[in-house]
Amino acid sequence: MRAVMQALRLKQDGTVAAPETQRHKSMTFVNAVRYAVEQGMLDSDPIANINWRIAKTVKQVDPRVVANPAQVRSLLCAVSYVGSSGGPADGGRSGCSPACTTPGCGQRRRSR
Repeated sequence: MRAVMQALRLKQDGTVAAPETQRHKSMTFVNAVRYAVEQGMLDSDPIANINWRIAKTVKQVDPRVVANPAQVRSLLCAVSYVGSSGGPADGGRSGCSPACTTPGCGQRRRSR
């Protein structure tokens, strides 16, 4: 049983799976074994005496997938345009929110 539990830690390519994946696999396996005991297919729970912990993974952020400050400012500015009609409902505003700090951007009012 220990070998099966160890195998649950790995992905198909042999690398360590994420902790949540390990937890899900282990819970599924344990429930299947308990069901087998309940149905009389096993005499006792063979997992009960195994001390098994989820393997810890290194938490490292890949800088290629994280937005830099300029990208975040630009994104916030772009998001402020979504749903903005420039009509009376939003006070006649068009453009970015007052919180936008992107150069050349900012809250601009339409001429009426």
